[in-house]
Amino acid sequence: MTTKKSSLVDQIQDRTATDSSDLVSAVNHNGDLVTANGSVALLTTDIDADDVIVLCFLPFSAVVQKIEIANDDLDSNGSPTLTFDVGLYDDVDGETARDDDVYATVSTQFQAAAGFTDLAFEARDIAVNGQAVWADAGFATLAAAKASNLSGQYLAIHIDTVAATAAAGDIAFRVTYVDG
Repeated sequence: MTTKKSSLVDQIQDRTATDSSDLVSAVNHNGDLVTANGSVALLTTDIDADDVIVLCFLPFSAVVQKIEIANDDLDSNGSPTLTFDVGLYDDVDGETARDDDVYATVSTQFQAAAGFTDLAFEARDIAVNGQAVWADAGFATLAAAKASNLSGQYLAIHIDTVAATAAAGDIAFRVTYVDG
């Protein structure tokens, strides 16, 4: 007989009472469940190559559970080509990508109308479930993230490949995360 423990159980067993850095993050046990909901009306000029669509702000302490996106058909050609990534940016203008495809990479979802589809783990390894945004953003430690003079990251869509025939339409999003 074998007993396999999750990484969460291992962290609890490894912590010490004298070293607070070993304590397990509160968000892996409890915390506030937050949902950011919104929509964006897109013109055909909003989905050109390298365009960025900023969805919401995520604090460094957030643990992303779901990134659900629904959309109209934004590429009306019979041979659609529109692709996008979902990732993290330092600024609200989408000019400084921290990791522009940490959650989803080269998604073809915008090529046809789609209901809410979870993209939180399309590119991200499922083994990092429970990892905070500061780690998703590539910082080695929370202290390093805080030293950047940022308090979190902007979640955004980055257009990789333009539509064969771009069509104006809407996207809607629901981002669910735990923040302790």
